[in-house]
Amino acid sequence: ATIMASGAGVMASFSATHGIDYMAALSYLLCGATVDFACRAAPRWRMNAIFLGAVGAAANATKPLALWLIASATGFSFESLEHGLAYPLASHLAFGLGAGITAWGLLALTRKR
Repeated sequence: ATIMASGAGVMASFSATHGIDYMAALSYLLCGATVDFACRAAPRWRMNAIFLGAVGAAANATKPLALWLIASATGFSFESLEHGLAYPLASHLAFGLGAGITAWGLLALTRKR
């Protein structure tokens, strides 16, 4: 997942509408690394809907958390965090949970019986 996410992050970094976004590559890398780490740390749970939902939520939440840490350490401001961390974090957790459960469903449908 890390290699795929890194490739997607590099491509997302060069958006025609938003210019160069250096944080896109970092956020995709963190997301992929979180998925890889969780699935390697708990291989017996990989086909569990709750586990994959939690992994998806955690992986997707790395983006606002990374932006918040960078903003706190450097003083940079990010548009998505102008009104605080709560809403971006909650929305990323919710959409990541949905993505993880969707991934479980797709894996279950395509798995040979």
